[in-house]
Amino acid sequence: MKEKGLTLLKYRVLAILTENDRPLHMGELATLTSVDLSTLSRLIANMHEHGIVHRARVESNQRRVQVTLTEIGHQVYARIKPVTAQYEKLATAPLPGKDVEGLKIALRSICNRIDKLEI
Repeated sequence: MKEKGLTLLKYRVLAILTENDRPLHMGELATLTSVDLSTLSRLIANMHEHGIVHRARVESNQRRVQVTLTEIGHQVYARIKPVTAQYEKLATAPLPGKDVEGLKIALRSICNRIDKLEI
């Protein structure tokens, strides 16, 4: 993915915006990606410059910025999704299907608990 200029974090942003299918505020996106707001802000600025996302201030609260995927962003995600699905398949190949699902559930649970820790 890196040779295509797409980092794991950019992919996570693309995936989360696609899965939610609605504009997300920067705070929501930071929470969902487990990335601090300043890092995410720089990343979104870069993605905006490349036409992948659109940023807009919320009319009711000018301090809030919401992010949406552009058509280019949707195209990038559609192009890269099969590659990431193949990576996942290769990484989990030694595990039976039910174990893969159990692993995903366990990893989500661990990530959620880590996000709640104040370190």
